[in-house]
Amino acid sequence: MNSNKIKKQAVLDDATLNYLLIILAFIVALIIFTAVYLTACFITADKTPAPLPNQDIEAPADEAGNYPFRQDISVVLPPDNPSSAVIPADSIDSEFAMLISTKGEIVASRRSTAVIYPASMTKIMTLIVIFENLPSEAALDEVLTVNIPRGEHSGYGFEVGEKLTVRDLIYAAILQSDGVACITLAEYIAGSEASFVNMMNDKVRELGLLEGDPENNPSTNFTNCSGLHEQYHYTTVYDMAVITAYAMKNTFCADVLTSIKYTPSENFRPGEGCTFWHSFLHNRLSDGAIQPTTATIRGGKTGWTGDESGYCIASYAEGKNGESYVLITAKAESWAAAVEDSITILNNYVD
Repeated sequence: MNSNKIKKQAVLDDATLNYLLIILAFIVALIIFTAVYLTACFITADKTPAPLPNQDIEAPADEAGNYPFRQDISVVLPPDNPSSAVIPADSIDSEFAMLISTKGEIVASRRSTAVIYPASMTKIMTLIVIFENLPSEAALDEVLTVNIPRGEHSGYGFEVGEKLTVRDLIYAAILQSDGVACITLAEYIAGSEASFVNMMNDKVRELGLLEGDPENNPSTNFTNCSGLHEQYHYTTVYDMAVITAYAMKNTFCADVLTSIKYTPSENFRPGEGCTFWHSFLHNRLSDGAIQPTTATIRGGKTGWTGDESGYCIASYAEGKNGESYVLITAKAESWAAAVEDSITILNNYVD
């Protein structure tokens, strides 16, 4: 009798153990499944591309949501012109050149669609985007504080903590080719330089400069607002001519690009009598003492970042024939050669 009870108890113990083992196996399986699921979710989330910094930040608008300085400016993309002149390689030092009339006609060119590094000619697009995205005329007199160490950026020598108006910084960016001014303004307009650069590239697309693959391989792509050399910061002299022609049709941008000098407000180094001089019109053309015979160079922007870009000049000229012209030259070996090339091209191809 006792033996039967023991056998029955053993059978019950074995069943209980099997039951417990099944429950334990189920729990282990549930834990493993949960761990695998959570890991998969984590990996998937981790592989999702992060948005660009401040990509969704828009430029400030006025109270009605308008941008008062955005203008309906029509710029014709110059079509291929079989009758336009090809500038011989042995006639200029610059490797690239493009001369167009502001009516949208190609007058003369050399390697106009080859990729170049624009250096500080970039600041012409920076000027356009800054001005078109100001919320009001009063914004030009808003005082900003420099918070960027000058490093290699400052063409004038701004110090952290110095105060300038938006207008002061715009003129410093163009006349003195000051990168600190560019970045300070970019942060004011868009919150960060990265977001501002997105706006610059949006403007490229708006102008129709989309040669090649617009998304992955456009003919112009900006990666900074000052023109510092970077591999994927590039354009062509064709595109740069269109951008400059567009800027010259905006009254404010044209005034900045053609000003020989500018006196900043008293917010900046009061009592010192500071002056911003145009690095091209004053320093390179000696206040107009050197000019072509067929036209008068009225404005523009220089650029140089070393061997990658060479010496570049974007210039605006008024011909004695009554027409206006934009001329881009790039990758000369010296400033003297770049200026001489500009004069040579205008003399040879403007009637």
